[in-house]
Amino acid sequence: MTKMTYVAALSFAIENLTDAPAEVLDKLTALREQQIKRNSTVDRKPTKAQTLTASLADIVREVLAAAENPMTIAEILQADDRFAGVSNQKMAAVLRSMADSVEKIPDKRVNRFRLV
Repeated sequence: MTKMTYVAALSFAIENLTDAPAEVLDKLTALREQQIKRNSTVDRKPTKAQTLTASLADIVREVLAAAENPMTIAEILQADDRFAGVSNQKMAAVLRSMADSVEKIPDKRVNRFRLV
């Protein structure tokens, strides 16, 4: 079964509302055309937070590639001046978003990270 979208719902309504007044069918048709136009012109740019996370992820890859041993979040933050102003919480979110390329290693009460 395909996902029900606004366009699909409006198309279904237009096809199956045979006893509806002409004004209603015209309005539904206009709404469907608006929805088709809106869907075709959507420009999906990354948000400011997504852009920041992506740039921080690139820096983390550089830092972890240069490291000999797995590093904690605090060690990663201290390893590069470009992390100035980045909180531990933000760095944890960046590392979580990099789950496919970064391995989390539990070590007592501290988690260490390394590239896969």
